[in-house]
Order: sequence, then structure tokens, then C-alpha cells
Amino acid sequence: MRPKFSLVMSTINRTQQLVRFLEHLDRQTYREFELIIVDQNDDDRLRPIISDYKHSFCIIHTHSEKGASHGRNRGMEKISGELVAFPDDDCWYAENLLERVCELFAVQTEVDIITGRTIDSGGRSSLGKFDMRAGNITQRNVFKRGNTNTVFIRRAVAERISFDESLGVGAGTKWGSGEDPDYLLQALAAGFKLYYYPDLTVYHEEPVIEYNEAAINRGYSYALGMGRVFKKHRYPLDFVFVKLFYQVGGMIVALARMDMQRVKYHRAVFKGRWEGWKSPWEQ
Repeated sequence: MRPKFSLVMSTINRTQQLVRFLEHLDRQTYREFELIIVDQNDDDRLRPIISDYKHSFCIIHTHSEKGASHGRNRGMEKISGELVAFPDDDCWYAENLLERVCELFAVQTEVDIITGRTIDSGGRSSLGKFDMRAGNITQRNVFKRGNTNTVFIRRAVAERISFDESLGVGAGTKWGSGEDPDYLLQALAAGFKLYYYPDLTVYHEEPVIEYNEAAINRGYSYALGMGRVFKKHRYPLDFVFVKLFYQVGGMIVALARMDMQRVKYHRAVFKGRWEGWKSPWEQ
């Protein structure tokens, strides 16, 4: 019997991007899936969109408080599939993606989580720098081996590991990111096996950073969350200092170009990571 996918999607303030995702999902060669849409909008804007696709494949429409981690956890309460994924509302799938993931899990029977790489419409890596070598995911390489869009897990993982609702955009805390690697790090700590395939790709455009005040504040918030993850998972000093040094390098390059807004951005990221890592951790 072929396994069923449960795709858990948290969404807010997006309609056109959601339509694009649904259009591509409807083209999947692998049809054993359900889509759980966790709606965090304050209105009914999604109802007509969902109505257009509810006869093409199974859609479960539910609601939750705001925050990506909140939404994913509420969505996981409704899964019925053997395999689970967490697409963003502004990503989209190649038509053979679910087929490929199913084949990989069938071959890698000892693997509990498979991850891949996000790319833009031109095929270039997006949302970070990725390792181009396949292999096991460890605490040291987790930040270059996948993000939540490209995470596919067995049901046993979903039943045991939840997203940290204190991390990420909309969490109501100052920790503006980090929920993606934190989930994988929780799974590693629980003894699950994780494997990364750089040729397993999900489409997601690269956000444009203008290095204005909003971007600087956002970078600081995201960095606080990342520093929090360093603290939570007890990363050693050498690892943390390397991550901080990247931002020092960015400041030096920006200063040489007299790009003072970019200097401010890298300084904010440095400050956020440092403060997040130095903050007290209550188990």
C-alpha cells in the first residue's frame, strides 16, 4: 500500500501565492495526499480559493492563533498520513516531488526525516546557503541541510516532536526565527535519523533585502531566534564564534564599499545572535 502524505500549511495574508501552490499541487503525479490548511486570517478570504480545489484533492481547512509554529502544531493534530510535510504558502512543488520523496523513503527505510533544498524559479538556491553534498544531518551541518519547506518526516516523528511555539515569526516573543532548525535538532536529540538530498528541491523565491530600517529590525529579530537555538541546543563556543565572525566579515566588506545600511544590517545580526545565545535558558 502506497503511503499517504499529510501536507500541513500555515497561512496568513496571502492569496495569489496560495493559488500558485494549489495549482502545482493539483499537478502532482503522486495522488495519495491531503492538504491541511491552517488559516490564520481574520476573514474568509480563503474560502473561495479552497472551494475551487476541494473536489480535486482532500483539503482540511482549520484555524489557529497566529504564528507558523502554532499553526503547524495545530495542523499536525489532524494528520492521517504516514508521511508529513510543511510547505510554506508561498512555495510550490515540481509535479514529481511527492513521487520522488516516496521513492526515497522506500529505499531509505532506516531514515526518519528527509530534507532537500529550496530553489528559485531560475534553479538557484534560495533562502540560505546549502551544502551541495548529500549525507546525514548532524548538529554541526543542520543549518545548511534543509529548511521547513523541504522537510519530509515519518508519522512517528510528528507524533513525538512538535515545533517550539516560542520561536519564529508570530510567536509573540522576541525570538523571530529558528523554529526550522530547532525541529530538526529536536529530532536528532530524540534519536531519529535525518538525511539530506541537495537534488530534492522545492521552489521558493529569494526575498529581496533592501537593507532599510525594516530589514535591519527584521534581521535582528531573526538573529535573536537563531542565537536562542544555539543556546537551547548547547552549541560549543567555536561554532557560535564562527557564526558571529561571518557577520564581522559582512561588516568589513560593506564598510569597504561605504554601504552603511548594510554595515548596520550585519551589526544587527551580530548583536541578535550574540544576545540570543547569551540569554538565560530555563529548561
